[in-house]
Amino acid sequence: MDNPQQLGYMGAPPPPFNDPAGLDGAVYAGGGAGPAPMPPPGHTWSTYPHPAAAVQHHWPPFPPFDPSRPPPGSFEPPQHSENPPPPWSQNQWRPPEHHFTRQAPPNQHQFPDAASPSYPSSAGLELYTPNRQNYPFNSQSMNRPWLDGQRTQSKPISITASDEESMQRSRDEQWIRSVLLKRRNQSTEPKHTESKASTSEFREKLYGTVQMLSELNMVCRMLEDHLENEDAWTESLSKATELKNRIQESLTDLKDPDCVRGIKRKLLRVNKKRARMRRRKMEQQEEKQEQEARRAEREAEVDKWQLKRIQEVEEKNREKELKLAADAVLSEVRKKQADAKRMLDILKSLEKLRKLRKEAAARKGMFPGKESDERFEGHLERLRSLIRKRTAVYATEEKALRVMLEGEQEEERKRDREKRLKKEKEKLLQKKREVDTMLFGAELPPDHPLRLFLDYYTQAEHSLPALIQIRREWDQFLVSDKHPDGTSVPQGWVLPDQPADDIWATALEK
Repeated sequence: MDNPQQLGYMGAPPPPFNDPAGLDGAVYAGGGAGPAPMPPPGHTWSTYPHPAAAVQHHWPPFPPFDPSRPPPGSFEPPQHSENPPPPWSQNQWRPPEHHFTRQAPPNQHQFPDAASPSYPSSAGLELYTPNRQNYPFNSQSMNRPWLDGQRTQSKPISITASDEESMQRSRDEQWIRSVLLKRRNQSTEPKHTESKASTSEFREKLYGTVQMLSELNMVCRMLEDHLENEDAWTESLSKATELKNRIQESLTDLKDPDCVRGIKRKLLRVNKKRARMRRRKMEQQEEKQEQEARRAEREAEVDKWQLKRIQEVEEKNREKELKLAADAVLSEVRKKQADAKRMLDILKSLEKLRKLRKEAAARKGMFPGKESDERFEGHLERLRSLIRKRTAVYATEEKALRVMLEGEQEEERKRDREKRLKKEKEKLLQKKREVDTMLFGAELPPDHPLRLFLDYYTQAEHSLPALIQIRREWDQFLVSDKHPDGTSVPQGWVLPDQPADDIWATALEK
């Protein structure tokens, strides 16, 4: 039976109800005078007068209570899943037929010639009646199967949309509770996390295992050596057994797949990080080298421009100094030339003065003699010729001094040019030494073991016979210009070009 309370059945028909409506209201609506009290044990009931339209129930003998017998109806355990139950559509719910019909359930005994008793279900089904709307079955209604039977016979059963919504809501709540309970059980389960052994511990354990293995080999050799000495052999055997057990324990930990997998992941992560750090360091070094190269180029351009400006200023200063030196040397000659020119001007002034005096005397009627005029002209001519000779001598002296000054200036310019060429040559030699260092390494000291090989390969630079011999050996490979396989010997060292690929450039070192 659905109800755990066992009803005492005396084999008599149900008691009469004088006020079914009041009882129904008391049971389901909470009004009225309340349900009638239960009769005492052994009480017999009078015959219940059924209405004319209703069918008379014949109550069969109630079977004895059997705890092993399952309750009427099919009670399957609810199957909970993660998916919500399907929604209930209109008029989809159908109550079990054996609750409202005279057919017996599969597990119910058949009673011949009698109608099977109607047992209320414990599923909490909601029936719609005029006096009991959406009221679930409870213990009071379940204790009165005859009342439910009469009402199901007298009143039609109908299910509304509100009933379906309430059923669907109850099913949804039940499904949600089951899912939450399942997740709570899953969350409370202890999570088996893999052992996070560090790389250092794994390395120490591995090294310790290798050390124990070497000790075990030594003990095995001791066992071979102490075959005749039983005490020493027994002691060595116990030590070997202990080492073997310890090695097996260590190997068990070292061969753990999860541990090995974790160590491999850590090592791979560390290697990737180190490779990334190396790449970043190389990129920083390359960027620094590029910045230094650009800075060196800018500094070289600035130095070149500054040197050019300095040379221009020095040239101007040198010209000024040479001009001042030339003026200082030619000042005496120019002074003498100025004196000669002044004397010529004086002679011209004297000649003009004599002419003016002669004209003044002629107006007074005084005329000088012809001899005095000739004498005066002779003196003037003599002085002019002397001054011309002096002027020619001064001009020759000035020319000689100018030639001498120009020679000195040219020598000064030549010395400056030689200095510049010497500086450029030193730069070229420095560059050549750098190229030689790049090609053949740094210059070897005198006491270096490879100094003899260097002297052998550079003997043509210090010995003329060696140069002739080496040149003769090279000359035997000379061919004509029209030879198809002939190539010219390069004038200098053949240096590699700049790398065309960035990947190849990363492998080069300065």
